[in-house]
Amino acid sequence: MQIDFSIGPNPAGIMSLNTPNGMHVTAVNAAQVTPVVDFELAVQEALASPIDFVPLSQSVFPGDTVAIAVGPEVPGINEVVIALLKCFEDTQASMADITVVVPYDGETAGQLKEAIASDFSSVGFQVHDAHDDEALAYLAASAVGDPIMVNRTLCDADVVIPITTVRHDGMLGYNGGFDGLIPEFSDAATQQRFCELISATDETGGLQRRGDVRETAWLLGIQLSVRVVPNSIGGVASILAGMGGQLDVAAEEELKQACSVSPEQAPLVIASVDGNAGAGHWRSLANAAHAASQFVQANGVVVLLSDLNESVGTATRFLADLDDESARRRVMESQQPDQIIAMELLRLRGICRIYFCCDGRQDELEEIGVGFAADISEIENLCTEYDKCVVLHGADRVIPMQA
Repeated sequence: MQIDFSIGPNPAGIMSLNTPNGMHVTAVNAAQVTPVVDFELAVQEALASPIDFVPLSQSVFPGDTVAIAVGPEVPGINEVVIALLKCFEDTQASMADITVVVPYDGETAGQLKEAIASDFSSVGFQVHDAHDDEALAYLAASAVGDPIMVNRTLCDADVVIPITTVRHDGMLGYNGGFDGLIPEFSDAATQQRFCELISATDETGGLQRRGDVRETAWLLGIQLSVRVVPNSIGGVASILAGMGGQLDVAAEEELKQACSVSPEQAPLVIASVDGNAGAGHWRSLANAAHAASQFVQANGVVVLLSDLNESVGTATRFLADLDDESARRRVMESQQPDQIIAMELLRLRGICRIYFCCDGRQDELEEIGVGFAADISEIENLCTEYDKCVVLHGADRVIPMQA
């Protein structure tokens, strides 16, 4: 049986795997939801009739400064942003008063910047820098007394419109309806605090994170939001706009229809990752590892297929410690961007073996207790040792839940 995987954000990034005859394979794909093809029409319709809010044309006025906050890992982001900017042409806002702000630098940000400059040369573009004090502004203190520092462009704007990927409560590090806004557009200290809260084993950390995000959104005066519902193979299932709890409920229901599956456990799980390489890639890998852990049997094997070609991060290197408790302590103290994936890999290797199939870094991966497959043929050989396998397409987007 031949199985084709989409690897990374490039549609041409296809990897084919041939499983042995007689192997029982359960392939987890997106539900049968027709993907968005006409992004301009989808965005126009969403903004013409937002959920529990007035149309965009009635919410922006002459002289308003507008900040469009683009969350991480939004599928079809270039098309969505361009479509949104076209909608602004029909409002009373000046295009010169609009700034698009992205949370990370890298290839995705560069492509978006070029797309905007090509069609809307007067629209501003900014990459958020969590370490630049001049680019940050103090909003208030959180409920527990922590300072809320946020990107200055967002703080100064009259209208802030987030464009974020819809995620679900069962996904790693979920921060509620405004997931993708904070800590992405906050200072480095807040980002580190959120990493530590995500790694906490009790529910207190999640409640605190969501409370901080809601409070920040309220302080920024955010009313209208654009939510992009992904499917599990890197595309877009639907696009919603609106405000408040009704938008959250509608977005979650759309996501369940597009990506939810009932977990079926197997001794071998092969999970592909279609998130971008770069700053956001560690979270994509962490999400994939988190999802795979709910499908693999104890003492089984998880294979992560990815376009990862960057060096193993500082926090992840601590997994080389033979003692898991020592590794966990050093990872928690590391304050590094890859802290989340390090904690997930540490948790996952406690229940199964892990293999990476990617472009390189074999020595580094093996040092941290992770197996390495140089090409798909090695995974095919691994398949001959098992009679059952679960395949997760776009594992960083899969939502395991009971039917």
